[in-house]
Amino acid sequence: MSKLQDERIDNLLKQTFVYDNQLKVKDSIISTQKDFIKYQDEIINKPFKPELHGYLGVNTIGLTLTNPYLYGTLLLEFQKFSIGWQYFVQPNNPSGHGFIFEYNLF
Repeated sequence: MSKLQDERIDNLLKQTFVYDNQLKVKDSIISTQKDFIKYQDEIINKPFKPELHGYLGVNTIGLTLTNPYLYGTLLLEFQKFSIGWQYFVQPNNPSGHGFIFEYNLF
């Protein structure tokens, strides 16, 4: 009888050790997950800094190259909109400039 009880006690101690190790692993996973979630929240809630961009390009009307014009754009881009200035040059017309306001749809 005592031998059977000793085996049961040993089995119970082994199971307790295994369960304790599993619990430690699960706790470490949960704490790591909480750290990841905290880091993601910091990234998501980080304020957006405006960016300054400059572009050069050629624009045509229709699919022909009859009246192309060269333009340069300077934009200050925010998260939802952009504001800027554009200067354009056409070969047969006087050059000009204008202001730009763009709202980001997607």
